[in-house]
Amino acid sequence: MTVANSLACTAVTKSLDDTILGFMTDEPKNISKGQKRLSLLKKYWTFCLESQQVDIFPLTFINMCRYAFWLPRNNIGSWESATKYINAIRQLGIAMHLPDPLDDEDTWELLRKKYHEHIPVIKKAEEKMPIHLQQFEALSLDAIEHISSRRIELMAQDALHMFTAVRVGHTAPKVASRPEHLLRWEHVRFMPLGITSLDDCTEIFLHIQSTKTLKKITNDSWWTAFGKLTDDSLQHLCPVRWFILHYKENYLKSALAKPSDPIFKTKAGKPLNRTAYTKELRQRLQRAVKEQLDQPNFNVAAFSGISWRKASLSQLVGYVADSRAANFAGHKSIETTRAHYAKDTVSQRAAMSNVIGSYRKHA
Repeated sequence: MTVANSLACTAVTKSLDDTILGFMTDEPKNISKGQKRLSLLKKYWTFCLESQQVDIFPLTFINMCRYAFWLPRNNIGSWESATKYINAIRQLGIAMHLPDPLDDEDTWELLRKKYHEHIPVIKKAEEKMPIHLQQFEALSLDAIEHISSRRIELMAQDALHMFTAVRVGHTAPKVASRPEHLLRWEHVRFMPLGITSLDDCTEIFLHIQSTKTLKKITNDSWWTAFGKLTDDSLQHLCPVRWFILHYKENYLKSALAKPSDPIFKTKAGKPLNRTAYTKELRQRLQRAVKEQLDQPNFNVAAFSGISWRKASLSQLVGYVADSRAANFAGHKSIETTRAHYAKDTVSQRAAMSNVIGSYRKHA
């Protein structure tokens, strides 16, 4: 099969028809997996068209090498990522009962070795930064300045994450069609129990079905809580205040609301998608920091949903016992908390000099 024949027979373009490609690849019933497979395969068709490869099939070792070295120039940098694209087209060839040019450990190792020799090392994505309290305050002030029911909901979500370290998957899952771990209104209790007015609420309890947000619910039910800030000057940051505002505005006022609804939803009333949530968070953060803190060159790409958890736990570690910080985070091991969140600042590390020097007095 040649590119020319493919173009003539099936009108193949860079956006290869999903129906044809789906048929060729026996697309699985799982839509997300099928779409991922299609995306991987389309890259090879683009390579063939752009590089004017005469033959699409059968695959050859030299063509696989060319494809491997083409991928980094088209935003697929690491070897790990490149292998996903290479293996996708190999699997299609095998499904068509064609020989696999890389079906040999020595051949595969040769390709891997040459790839690392000739392709510059692609740095991994930078570690996400914690959202500092100053930036959270900028978000709060920006929301107050442009107050709306939607902004109240977003700030309630921000505050919940900032003051509980709850994983972002509990409010914005990676796949909105799998909402098993979502926090819902039925998981909330306004405390202390027995209050007759929300104005008397000082604590909010959350029951969480699982400490992590894996595909399946596991038997590790967890709970957390957040409280009202007692300092009057910090009321614009208070998580209880924002959460109750959200409850009144977006739950009590809705005739269709029910306890099983997710606490945080899209404008269309559906569970939040992680990608959409991250995009919206960065847009709000960029605007708030620019307008409230006068930082126009703020690197918003360094922040995502996990930035809230990092902010919350990095603030706690060093001020409370490691065991309490681990419980707060839902970690089964104290070592996990220490490894990921017990990190000194330059000033904290430098302050150790005085601690060491003080021993001279007792020598």
